[in-house]
This record gives sequence, C-alpha cells and structure tokens, in this order.
Amino acid sequence: MVEPYGPPQPGQPAPQFPPPAPPLPPTEPVSRSRRAWPWVLAVVLVVVIGTAIAGAAVIIPSLSVGTTEAAAAGSPQAVVEGFNRAFEKADCTAFTKVTTAAFRKDYYNGDFSCSAFVSDAKEYRVDGKYAYTFTVTASKSDGGTATVTVDEVDSSGGSTEKYTNIYRLTKTGSGAWVVSDVGDAGES
Repeated sequence: MVEPYGPPQPGQPAPQFPPPAPPLPPTEPVSRSRRAWPWVLAVVLVVVIGTAIAGAAVIIPSLSVGTTEAAAAGSPQAVVEGFNRAFEKADCTAFTKVTTAAFRKDYYNGDFSCSAFVSDAKEYRVDGKYAYTFTVTASKSDGGTATVTVDEVDSSGGSTEKYTNIYRLTKTGSGAWVVSDVGDAGES
C-alpha cells in the first residue's frame, strides 16, 4: 500500500498530484467612481433644492399681486380691486396706498382719519361678512390717467342696492396708479 504522504517508497511510483490551479487574474482596486456616486447624488440634490428655493422666491411674490402694494404699482383695475379689498379688510394702510391725499380729504369732507375709515369700512359688514361686491366692466388708460368702470352691489343696509361707478386714477411720480376720484357713471 502506498502511503499518501511522505517520500516515495523504493519501487513505488511517485504519487500523482493534480496540476496546480491557474493563477487568478489580478484584482483591480475598487473604482473611485463607485465611491463617488453618493457625492454626485448629494450635489444633484443640493442643486435641485437650491433651484426650488430660488424658484419659490421668484414665484411666491408674483402670486401676491392681489395685495394692495402690488396693486398700487400694477394696472388700474388691480388698484380698484385693492381699493375694494381695503374696505373689505378695513385696512387703512391699504386704503392710503391706493388713493390720493386729495381723494381721502374729499371723501371724508376734509376730516380723514384711519379710525373714521375703519368705522366706515365696518359698516359694509352684515353678521361679520363683507356685504359689498363689485365687478369690473371696463378699464381704459391714457398716459397718466385711467378710468375703471365697476358694477357694485351693496347689501349691507338691509336691501340690495346696485350702482355703476367710474373710478378715475392718476399715476404718481413713481409710476403707481392711485384712485383720485369715484363717481356715479351717470355723473360727468
């Protein structure tokens, strides 16, 4: 019997071993690009979030065109809408931004005050709800002046009254439109 291990015995054939395995191909180090993908993803996310924030910073102020500040710089129609909103919200600051000082003086017979305006504005409420509606039917501007025709419905006094008024506007030195007069459409 042949011993599996040890030197060959005299007269015995040398043990046969399987040929050695071929050498393994050299291993390549892990590519840096595989480890860089989290960084690339982080940079992409930062860019996307930054773009979203910048976009929001541009879009959100443009959505507030309904505010009286934006209205004062906008179209004559937007200023008239701001005028109505000032009454709806009883907001004296908004009212002064969309009207001329001369208009306020005439409107309050020379005695304009914010407390008088707020008191006046609150009279257009019934059970806490603003009872005055309006619809712009026409708007025309010519250089530094403009007119906006409005159909108005006042339900604050117990009965419903309908009016058609013409708002006359002028441009300020800064280019903002402001209400300078309001009159019945039948008046000249």
